[in-house]
Amino acid sequence: MISTDKGLGFLSGLKGVEVLGQAYPGDRIDLYYEIIKKKRGFVIGKGIASVNEQVILKADEIMIYIQAN
Repeated sequence: MISTDKGLGFLSGLKGVEVLGQAYPGDRIDLYYEIIKKKRGFVIGKGIASVNEQVILKADEIMIYIQAN
């Protein structure tokens, strides 16, 4: 769940997920999300997760439902 100034966001779907590495307790995970389009209350984008600048996960499509306040 993410919080924005326009409401709450709920993860509702993932496609094209590729796991390339691991994270361990104490690691700092950096997340990057790029919005591709917005459609009927949904935000669709792609993203990566990395640890120490090494990509550990890629997702071709991340769908988030935005619930307005």
